[in-house]
Amino acid sequence: MANCPKCDRALPTVDGEPIIVQTGLSRREGMIYSCPFCVVILSVQIDPIIVKSDIIEEIVDRVRGLLEPLRKKPRLSRMG
Repeated sequence: MANCPKCDRALPTVDGEPIIVQTGLSRREGMIYSCPFCVVILSVQIDPIIVKSDIIEEIVDRVRGLLEPLRKKPRLSRMG
């Protein structure tokens, strides 16, 4: 088990809190991870769940864009 670098207590869990991470012109949702005992910040990162959701949404949008022209083509009717 990891220990807090400030209070040296064992960390069975950490506290997570949402934050906006700004880098240059980009703003993304992120998370702060801190010690539940002394509240020192252990880490800050872009929220990986939101990044995954954004990637999935972009892929779905692109696939839909590729399929749209196929949906608009008239189908040949069978004559028989």
